[in-house]
This record gives sequence, structure tokens and C-alpha cells, in this order.
Amino acid sequence: MGVYVAVQAIEAIREANTVEELKAALPSSLEQHGFDNFGISCNKKEADELVLDPTLTTLSDAFRQDYERLGWVRNNPLLDEFGNIPVYRTWSVDADRPDRQFQEYAEFLTDIGMGSGIVVPLAKCPLMSVFCVEAPTPGAFPLDLVQQVAILGNATAIKVEMLGLGASDVADESAALRALSPQQVKILKWAAEGKSNTDIATILNLSKRGVAYHMSEILRKLGVASRAQAVSACFGGR
Repeated sequence: MGVYVAVQAIEAIREANTVEELKAALPSSLEQHGFDNFGISCNKKEADELVLDPTLTTLSDAFRQDYERLGWVRNNPLLDEFGNIPVYRTWSVDADRPDRQFQEYAEFLTDIGMGSGIVVPLAKCPLMSVFCVEAPTPGAFPLDLVQQVAILGNATAIKVEMLGLGASDVADESAALRALSPQQVKILKWAAEGKSNTDIATILNLSKRGVAYHMSEILRKLGVASRAQAVSACFGGR
């Protein structure tokens, strides 16, 4: 990404006055350099929300459903490394890494047409926040391109804040519900209706393992011992 192109992209981000304009400002510049997807997730409490509940992204709902259904919500090796990323990190499906977890995740990415990408933690945001771009082909990126992507990511984070995006979108205003991710709120609402984990998995198109994981996280976050107590804490025992 040449300096001129990066400056143009930053100007387009700065001039965006709506979410739609911001979402349209990035792809044209990124596509010139082989990136076909981007995502920004701001102020997330849990690492899985960076993928499952992005602030703005061109990735499809189908991708996020497959990601959760196949269990990557707990086993994404790139997210496992998130806390150790100093400024940015690149990845490629053809990386020479012996660990099986990465190899299996690389196969998943290859199957959906992702070959490489850049991950940029966002210093502007106080909680877990990240800007990502993905390319369909594997390979390394030149340093100047990676640095320009990092600049674009932080410029986008500033605009996201100015547009009032990036807060946790949970409908119920109780303190207990605010502790949960949007997906966990959905699961608990179905549990409040008497649905089993198997029922909830079918309704939300998740794996039973994924629902069980979220339920254990719900209990942990709320500091309770059972789903009945969790329902009572959030919905008054209905």
C-alpha cells in the first residue's frame, strides 16, 4: 500500500459521517492490495466476541455461524496469541508451524477462501479491540504494507468512537446482563424459556459443545452455581 493510497484511505475514513460511509471507505483501498475482507471489533470483554460480535465487518453471518458451530470459539490459535501481540501480527495458512491446532484452523480458513491476514490490536480502545484484514491467498506481507494497515486500523477506531459505535449492544439494562456477551444473553433467554442446551443449539445453529461452553461462562461471570440461579439473576426468576 503506497503512502498516497494510505493517505486517501485515511481521508475517506475521516470524512465518513455514517456507519455506511465508514464501511464503504475501507474496501476500495484494501482491495488494491489483495485484501477482500476486513473487520474491526472495539471494547470487547471476551476474546470470542472479537469474531462473533464485531463492531463493523465485511465477513458474512454464515462465516461467524460456521466459526462457532465448528468450535473455533474456544480453539482459535490466533486469538490465543492475542494478548502477546505487541503492535501487529501477520498470519498465513502456509506458515511452517508444527502445532496441530494451527494446522486444523488453517484448513478451516483455506476452505472458506482465506489465505493470509494482518491483526492489529487497537491502542485507542480501553478494552480488547482489534482491526483485521484478510487476503484470499497465502504469503508474507512487506513491512510497509503492514504498517499502513496498522495506521488505517487506528484511524478507523477513532472514527468508530466518534460515531458512537463499539459499545456492548445488550438490550436489557440490568447489571447482570451487561456482564454477558450478546450471544450469552440469547442463550440465557432461551434457557429462561425452559429450553435445554440441545434445544438452544438447534435454535441458534450452534454446537451443543458451544452452548455448554457459553453456559459455563455465564455461570462464571454471574458468580452463580446453576442455570436457574443465572436466570433468576438476570430475569427475576421467570
